[in-house]
Amino acid sequence: MHAERTYSTAEPGGQIIERDAVPPLYVRAEAQVEMPELDDERYVRELLEQLHGVQLRKMPEADSKTFDFELLSSGRRVAAVEVKTLGRTPRTKANGWITDEHGFDTRTDNGASRIGDAIHAAYKQLSAAAEPKTLVIVNDDAIDALDLDEAVNGYLMYGEGDLRFKNTAAQKITRGRIRDEKLAIAMYIWINRYEGRHLHRVDGQPLPLHQQRGPFFRFTSDAGHDLAKTYFGVPDTPRPPADPNADVPTLNEMLMREAGITRP
Repeated sequence: MHAERTYSTAEPGGQIIERDAVPPLYVRAEAQVEMPELDDERYVRELLEQLHGVQLRKMPEADSKTFDFELLSSGRRVAAVEVKTLGRTPRTKANGWITDEHGFDTRTDNGASRIGDAIHAAYKQLSAAAEPKTLVIVNDDAIDALDLDEAVNGYLMYGEGDLRFKNTAAQKITRGRIRDEKLAIAMYIWINRYEGRHLHRVDGQPLPLHQQRGPFFRFTSDAGHDLAKTYFGVPDTPRPPADPNADVPTLNEMLMREAGITRP
């Protein structure tokens, strides 16, 4: 994939050390206190341990916000891992949902925007890590892994063959505040926690791959590619040197081409 995832700090205790003719010294103990593990974090840790045999260790408490886990190999940190959850949005008018004339609930697609917010928040917590950065997104809403591709790449592909075109509606997001942040995250892991529990839709049709549980892996660098191969068993697929869809037109460009209209 081209260029293209408030805890209170306890005060440590102290002890008094007496020396000959020297005033007592107050020495602060520097014992690290492990942060409490949230339910979503436990879900991610247990799932990835079960499926891939990886070891995720919860980070200790710190005076400033930090990432959730460190990925360990032989006791050594090889990646920093942050977990973000996209919670299910109640289908209300206040959240942008409307009921159409056929009785279906619909809303304007905001998947890429929500993912952009998650990337921005995660980058703040991952930025201090020297190791490759990983963002795990637990999706509980009616969006899917293609929304992640859209947020990182700035477009989605539609159609087939000569009728393929790009929907670039998300470029405002991907070229905004996450323009550099999204590429600083070496690997993304996407999990459809609820929508992907079953392999078939309610109408009996097979669930499309991008809507299944996953995990799905996306990487923006060679470091992310190596992480995915080494620790998660992702196949060693060559990364294209450039965007393979760079020359695919937008819908408007395709229609103009079909009509024989050229821009001046």
